Amino acid sequence: MALTVSLLAALVLAPAAAAGPIEDYQAVGADYRADGDVTACRFTRQRLQNARANTPRDVAAYAPGFLDEVNAEIRRWRTGGCNDPRLASLSMSSAVFRAARSGPATGARRRRPVGTRVSFRLSEASSVRFTVHRRAKGRRAGGRCVRPKRRNRRRKACIRWVKARGSFTIPAKAGANTFRFRGRIGGRKLKRGRYRLSARATDGAGNRSALKRKRFRIVR
Repeated sequence: MALTVSLLAALVLAPAAAAGPIEDYQAVGADYRADGDVTACRFTRQRLQNARANTPRDVAAYAPGFLDEVNAEIRRWRTGGCNDPRLASLSMSSAVFRAARSGPATGARRRRPVGTRVSFRLSEASSVRFTVHRRAKGRRAGGRCVRPKRRNRRRKACIRWVKARGSFTIPAKAGANTFRFRGRIGGRKLKRGRYRLSARATDGAGNRSALKRKRFRIVR
């Protein structure tokens, strides 16, 4: 989701106050600002409702992803979803690397500059699905960041995240997991540019984790 620096700051720089509901908004906003989502089951349902009620109008208008995350967490509590698998500590050994010219999306390391090692932790054995989005320029129109066109060329610039075709899924165990991502998805090599890798775990009962993301860059 594309947010300006000022809007990101608004999520945590609300006026200080002793009231609990305002502090709940600040705490949930800080968690969202860290990586673009609200950590699954970290906050109680009441704290999430307080955060929603105290969200400033400018954040609600220009950063709708924040309220989407808060509402998703409230639904998770309402439906007993805090038994969902938890995916955490998504990281890469290198956030800047070359993409492999051929082969699968994952595999063994061949040359050091090609690909990166992806690591994460799971609360229970699950299948983890990965998708990739490419960073692209956009223009703000109708409350959204849309593709630049001649008619919106005077609108405020923003950042879009465009989904790359394809995905891949790996089986993962409870605890620490790691695999080699080779910079390929959907049978295609990723072009030079900036991207983010998104991961979501699904356990044997069909329960899903919160979405986690990690940014990276493909070079020649």
